Amino acid sequence: MSEASKRLQYIDIAKGVLILMVVWGHYELMCRLCYGIKDPVIDRLDSVETLWVSFFMPAFFFITGFCSNFRKGFAQFAWGGVKMLLIPAIIINYGASLIEYLLWGESPVWIVKTIGKSFLLKCAGEWFIPSMFISRLIVWGLVRLRGKVVQILVALILLTAGVWLYDYSDFPEIWSYKHALMVVVFMLAGNVVKTENVIIPKVMKWIYWPLVFVVIFSGVGVPYITNRVCVTMWQIPVVFILAVTGTFMILAASRRIGSCRVLEFLGRNSLVIYLAHFIFYRVYLSLVAGWFNVSALMSVVLFFGVVAANIVSCCVLAYVLNMRYMKWILGKF
Repeated sequence: MSEASKRLQYIDIAKGVLILMVVWGHYELMCRLCYGIKDPVIDRLDSVETLWVSFFMPAFFFITGFCSNFRKGFAQFAWGGVKMLLIPAIIINYGASLIEYLLWGESPVWIVKTIGKSFLLKCAGEWFIPSMFISRLIVWGLVRLRGKVVQILVALILLTAGVWLYDYSDFPEIWSYKHALMVVVFMLAGNVVKTENVIIPKVMKWIYWPLVFVVIFSGVGVPYITNRVCVTMWQIPVVFILAVTGTFMILAASRRIGSCRVLEFLGRNSLVIYLAHFIFYRVYLSLVAGWFNVSALMSVVLFFGVVAANIVSCCVLAYVLNMRYMKWILGKF
């Protein structure tokens, strides 16, 4: 097996593990926001996310930086982002919204206005998509600056600016640009590791766990950058270190796994799973909403049962969308 094949394999595995973390972490959120469900057992299961919340989203940006070709011309590179990110997000998210609005009996004019306003303000509804799109374009420009040190310094300044804008300004976050500024440094780090052939010291592959436990038991709270950003100005070095060491840890673990067809499939289709799992959560949770707070065992069964059903459904959808006459939806044309 070639080095390129090995690299693709372990990166797919890493993305597969990361997307499972995403689906796990959104369970309690969807219960609470969509159906007002508050279950102490679900809260405890959700708290497990503290172990990875500081790195699991920055890791996606690091991997994107590692895998992207920033040497392309701007027009070609930007169009690649449109195909890879915007088209799938628009079709899947707004396709589901369109079906829902039609079932509600809304008028065509209202539907067009609602979807149009959503696109102008939020792109396709989820912060990850516009943040990934914008940060790719920023990194494309950064890699053209002379000197890696300058590139990294600018990226750290953008991280600081993003945190400041999120915490202390009232500017509307159109297309999640504040998030995009925060994650540029992780995408750039992935590119630097690839282009400079950086050898990661072995200590960086296991140091995440002692670091995160120190932060947890310190009582100050683990900083993180997800849809909700929980980072103060003084925590910027902490979230950067945790995100980078956590990313190195998950990549090292993925190398050790070696081969896992399930995780590789999840990784290759992580974007579809990210977009679709919100939709399937709403469907499945609506069916079992009355069964929460019955018993601890029932809540645990519901958690793992709904998560499993969600992932299987996402995988079926991913399989269908990768078929010959459907893959254009994923920007494969």
